[in-house]
Amino acid sequence: LVKQITEVIENFKIYLENYFCDAQEGLSCPKAITIFYKSSVITLTQSIIKGNIKTKVLLNNNEIVQPFEEDFLRITTSNIAVKAEIIDINATIIFDGMSFIVILPYKIFGENTEGQCGTCTNDRKDDCTLPDGTQVSSCSHAAGFWYTEDKSKPYCEAPSPTVIPPSQPTKQTTTPIDCEPLDVCKIILSDIFAECHNIIPPGPFHEACIFDGCRMKNTTVDCSSLATYAQMCKLQAGICVNWRESTNGECPYTCPDTMIYEPCGPKQQLTCSLRYTDKSTWRDESTFTEGCFCPDGKFLFVQLDMCVDVCECIGPDGKPRQIGETWQSNCQDCLCDNTTLSVVCQPHHCQPVAPVECTRPGFVPVVQTSEQDSCCEETVCECKVSHCPSEKISCDPGFEPVTYIPEGECCLTYNCVPKQVCVYNDTEYKPGVILPQEDLCHYCMCTKETDPSTQLNLIRCNKTECEVICSPGFHYEKVVGECCGSCVQKDCVIEMSDEPSIILKPGATIVDPQDNCTRFQCVKIGPHFIPNIYKQWCPELDEDNCEPGTLRFDSYGCCQTCAPRTCGVSEISTYIHHKQCQSEKQVSMKYCGGRCMTYSMYSAEANAVSHNCSCCQELATSKQVVTLLCPDDTTMEFTYISVTECGCIATPCGEPMTTEAKKLLSQTSGQDKEQH
Repeated sequence: LVKQITEVIENFKIYLENYFCDAQEGLSCPKAITIFYKSSVITLTQSIIKGNIKTKVLLNNNEIVQPFEEDFLRITTSNIAVKAEIIDINATIIFDGMSFIVILPYKIFGENTEGQCGTCTNDRKDDCTLPDGTQVSSCSHAAGFWYTEDKSKPYCEAPSPTVIPPSQPTKQTTTPIDCEPLDVCKIILSDIFAECHNIIPPGPFHEACIFDGCRMKNTTVDCSSLATYAQMCKLQAGICVNWRESTNGECPYTCPDTMIYEPCGPKQQLTCSLRYTDKSTWRDESTFTEGCFCPDGKFLFVQLDMCVDVCECIGPDGKPRQIGETWQSNCQDCLCDNTTLSVVCQPHHCQPVAPVECTRPGFVPVVQTSEQDSCCEETVCECKVSHCPSEKISCDPGFEPVTYIPEGECCLTYNCVPKQVCVYNDTEYKPGVILPQEDLCHYCMCTKETDPSTQLNLIRCNKTECEVICSPGFHYEKVVGECCGSCVQKDCVIEMSDEPSIILKPGATIVDPQDNCTRFQCVKIGPHFIPNIYKQWCPELDEDNCEPGTLRFDSYGCCQTCAPRTCGVSEISTYIHHKQCQSEKQVSMKYCGGRCMTYSMYSAEANAVSHNCSCCQELATSKQVVTLLCPDDTTMEFTYISVTECGCIATPCGEPMTTEAKKLLSQTSGQDKEQH
């Protein structure tokens, strides 16, 4: 709040500690004010205890009783606000928990302060100043730049202010608002504060009230603006304003039970602490203070924050006592003596302790504080579990011990109660658990039903019937440790459309009964049995190239095969035609036919596949003469060539013939045979 630019007063500065209250936009509320002066630190705080405001003042971290005056410091309080006065430099700091007032003498601090409270020039235009001297229009914005780090208070983190460019001082205008001003704020501008308006301008306080009211849910903050304005009227103008009764209950103030609220009470009331009230410097009737005060004729007992009629004695416990009053304190009988007006205490008298005999188990005689007199002792029989006789706790299976202590007794006893379980072979089983049996197919389970005679749960048993018939391809196998086995696949199952399914063992092959060219084979891969289907392709067979009598089907009955005919002279009977003339009868014609060696083989020398082809061709021929009969019934002699010897002769290899080309060649050869 306040810091000297050039240190004139040793280590004088004022800090404000904030906390995040229920304000919108992240606004904060004051928590405490700390005043540094030379080697001393004064902290002013307020809290609410049982509905009443409690002021707490620390001097060098030690709480002090209020009112207080010593050396340089004077502390006064009215329950609403606490005032700290630094007597040596005539500085006054007032804090009411929501707002604060700092009054410094101009002759000491004029134009030599910086912080949120400005530069002590009595000119409001330069109050909103940044640490670098830049003046801004928003004091709430400037406040964030005056953050001071305190590692002991991690909740006080520096904000991240946005730098606002310097602006020329302008006439202060009303803070823009986006909500309807509250009724309590209007009181500042009303006739209630009319006497103050000409001395202290109400505008800034009215603006602060609206600013807080539009951003805070707690109306206490709005009331703090009115309280601050009223406080300034008292301090600077000596005017007391009773403003709270005009807020329609919005700004009430509750005092302790024995005290009354006064808007214009004395600066300081009489207390039982005579060392304070005797000081004439505190009796200033020209000033007023708002707060809670004792009714006329009564004194404030500060330690208990209560009003008393007289303060003749203060007991060792710190409480006020009346003349002739007796009480006990720390086991002493005390009296407020009417002669000396002092407290006289004597040790409390007790009767001798009588012996006691304890007869019940576990009880032992013990000397303790008397219930009738807390300062005296008595002997009673007290329960000591360690003195109870040892007893073995044991229950039958299915039962558990429940211990309890009978009323008026010390030692435990127990009862055996059912555990809601089944018992089989001295073993306990919970409901729903299957009991082990030697016969695995004998199924017994513990039920929730209770046998009234034994108080144990009933056991129900059933015999399990196993299904041993398996589907084709599966075999029933027993399972170790189980009642029933399972059907395990051992063979492949091939479903047929119009025939019964085929069952094949792994590795077996069978021909489709409906198609000799289809074969089924069973293959086992891991745990799986997979039937493979093979379709056999039959190459085309030219029966003319077969040795006679060698034509037959393969072992599956699918494809025809034969022994190929070797190259040699073959003979056929056919008619010979020439120029529309024909032989009178069929002529025996010899030709070459049969298989020759043809192959392809890799040649290392040529680094390629070499081809070797050979054809069945004539090696020797002879000319034969035949008589042809012509259509005009004439005859003619015709000479034709007849093969007498055949052999395989090498020939160039051409492109392989396709199936269609072979058929065409076969047809052509047939036609040639017919023509010859």
